[in-house]
Amino acid sequence: MNYFGLYPTKTTKEKSVDKAIGYIIDLPGYGYAKAPDDVVTRWQEKTQEFLEQRIAAGNLQRIYVLVDSRRGLSVFDTSILGWIDEAGCDYTIL
Repeated sequence: MNYFGLYPTKTTKEKSVDKAIGYIIDLPGYGYAKAPDDVVTRWQEKTQEFLEQRIAAGNLQRIYVLVDSRRGLSVFDTSILGWIDEAGCDYTIL
């Protein structure tokens, strides 16, 4: 997982965890990944676990689902979107 801190202004000199106003978190391996199937399956399980924990804690604001326009929505994408709907979390498809 790759965390990108969001800071209030460009002039913020101290970029520590406690100064961030939020985060964008990249979850690699969610969909299309060049890796063995068992590795991708573990990534996908960890992604769902991560999202479930954040939803339960009430600190997940929105999920941005990146879709490769050359491939369109996959069966996995529609499955995940259905799960996100059931979880009651807001999302945007990009």
